[in-house]
Amino acid sequence: MNGQRLLIAESNEELRLALARELQTFHYVRCCSTGMEALELIRNEQPDLLVLSMSLPELDGLTLLETIAAENIRPMVLALTSYRSDYLEASAYRLGVAYILLKPASLETIVHRVLDMKQHLKSLPAKPTPEQILETLLKPLGLHPQLQSYLYLQTAIILMAADLPSPLCKRIYLDTARRCGATYHAVESAIRHTVETFWDPNTWKIYFPDTARHPTAKVFLIKMAHLFREAME
Repeated sequence: MNGQRLLIAESNEELRLALARELQTFHYVRCCSTGMEALELIRNEQPDLLVLSMSLPELDGLTLLETIAAENIRPMVLALTSYRSDYLEASAYRLGVAYILLKPASLETIVHRVLDMKQHLKSLPAKPTPEQILETLLKPLGLHPQLQSYLYLQTAIILMAADLPSPLCKRIYLDTARRCGATYHAVESAIRHTVETFWDPNTWKIYFPDTARHPTAKVFLIKMAHLFREAME
């Protein structure tokens, strides 16, 4: 795996900057000091490895891990914590944490552990990205990345998958519009028009066996979101 991306989410500025200096062997290093900043960076940039303080302000480490796990975002995580408990450790490992270090840990120890994890990442076979998995699901329906509406479809389905089992379609459209720099109406209209235009009872029956008429946009998004989640697991 080349060009590995590292996110350091640590509120202690001295430690955060020191880690960034020592870990420039990563192709791409980003830093942040709050849980909300970390969440936004993880969603937008999909880091391969995350150094995460469990006591970040605004959004604590466990809540952050629960949020990204629900969205099928799973970087390799090194957690830094000032205290240990059975509950913390069990929850952290359940949410994909690879290693926990107790603070205060020396800079050398943290860097050594991160570099070990970096080497482990390099030895793993490359996994398909969420976008690649979704493309595989949509292609049989004639929906290709070259379509003008494809970015809306892709974004809405990924957001819908994170919101299951009770998605609110209006909120999904609003979040899709915000992420794609569009309006709610543009997103809703484009997705509805795409479903109506590309629906073919002969090909779409692989996902939608009721071929009497095309599915609604909501039914389409929910079905594809379920398929996407299954493919990601």
